[in-house]
Amino acid sequence: MIRPLIEADLDAVLAINQDNTPGVGELDAPRLRELVGWCSHALVIVEQGEIVAFLLVLGPGTPYGSANYRWFCDGYPAFAYVDRIAVRGDRQSQGLGALLYEELFRLEPEVPTTCEVNIRPINAGSLRFHERHGFRIVGEQDTEGGKKRVALMARRSDARGTR
Repeated sequence: MIRPLIEADLDAVLAINQDNTPGVGELDAPRLRELVGWCSHALVIVEQGEIVAFLLVLGPGTPYGSANYRWFCDGYPAFAYVDRIAVRGDRQSQGLGALLYEELFRLEPEVPTTCEVNIRPINAGSLRFHERHGFRIVGEQDTEGGKKRVALMARRSDARGTR
């Protein structure tokens, strides 16, 4: 069952997040709480009473300082920025990420869905996953002082930004 994230979910979401680093950025509990507060959509999948996956999405206009989020703010008047999507290790490769994206596409049909994927070091699985779901590379940038390079991706070529 997909439902909005609630306060009681934060510990489980944090554990899934930390188990999925470096594919998703590391967080601590206060930062996760702050991030969720900025989200336009914070969704979880619950199976048998346990959180098995989550999705955090931000719209434009939040104080989030991520260089990748800011890249989309600078070029897209409207978007749904996927800051992170993660699935519990024992449930990966079972379609849960796809279910979360389908729900987001249903909730935000008129705006491009955006994200970034590491291309240095390469996160080939995430790149393939996003391409399968209609995302295309719309830009690239170095992050973390040049230690990483990301592909900035958007889904819905008919709803482009100015970049």
